[in-house]
Amino acid sequence: MKSLESTPLPKLSMNSPEEILAAIPYLVGFHVRESIVVLVLTGSRVVLTARLDAVLDDETDARFSEGVKECAADRIRVAIEVNQGDGLVVVGYHHHIEPMREFLATLACEAVERLTEGGQGLIDVLLVDGQRWYELLSPEPDAHRGFPLDHDCVPTAAQAVYFGLNALPDRLALEQHVALPTREATDLLGPLYEATVGSIATLRAEERITLMTDLLDAAITEGPGEQACVQLAVLLADVEVRDAVLLTTDVTNAALRTDVWIPVVGRSIAGYELAPLGVLAMSAWLSGNGALQVICIHRLRGLDPGYRLLGILEQINEAALPPSVWGRAPAPHDERV
Repeated sequence: MKSLESTPLPKLSMNSPEEILAAIPYLVGFHVRESIVVLVLTGSRVVLTARLDAVLDDETDARFSEGVKECAADRIRVAIEVNQGDGLVVVGYHHHIEPMREFLATLACEAVERLTEGGQGLIDVLLVDGQRWYELLSPEPDAHRGFPLDHDCVPTAAQAVYFGLNALPDRLALEQHVALPTREATDLLGPLYEATVGSIATLRAEERITLMTDLLDAAITEGPGEQACVQLAVLLADVEVRDAVLLTTDVTNAALRTDVWIPVVGRSIAGYELAPLGVLAMSAWLSGNGALQVICIHRLRGLDPGYRLLGILEQINEAALPPSVWGRAPAPHDERV
């Protein structure tokens, strides 16, 4: 049985480069490759963890394009300014060490100019090649020769597992974790959708919202069955119901609701998948799961790039907004969304 109110987000100890590297897969949600990861801090607290793709422009020449560098620099500038960061850790993951070393040096110089004066400044710049890690700001020769990468020996990893945090093998595993139903599954779900649409059609707006609330609470405490998933997907197709869900989602319950919306998305057939993906993306953002939010955004773009809730989600992601802003602004409500 789960409580209807989420416990506070766990606090991981990250007091050394080894602890930072051990924590990142759990903060991002999967083990990272070919990426830049930035941790923005205010005081001693990490207020934002963001991952950016770092794919070589030309594998033969082993270099990053200026476009990739500029995009990463822009995102870091925005992340620091929006979150009023006074400390920053930058980590590069790539098997080509030298181009990534140069890339990180460029980002570090850019970041230093943006950090709040009087804060911690640029705390560390780390490079990981899959087997070893390098501390680029350290004056010690050993730091530039690298150290073996062994998360199992670092207590932070065990701490993350104890708190129930999960790190999937890679980004593809996360994408598969929230896949839409196959054609065969859609065919099997069809009759249940027809029956559910018929039963809900006679309900007034307030009755639909009440039913959504009851189903969502039950799904959190007991887990959503197939019929409940279909009912939730059909109810979310009503903009008024969907917006009522968004209005009642915040940092205290977002993680629990994310666990509900994932199986709902997995049973959302064509015509009913947009709202579950959008609500899942919003819940993911509010629970600190930016990687899941981005995957939902990509799925929505492929399905309907004009979907209005998608525009809101893209603005949140591009501006690197922290979940705390959700309580300071009205939730979206627009019948054309």
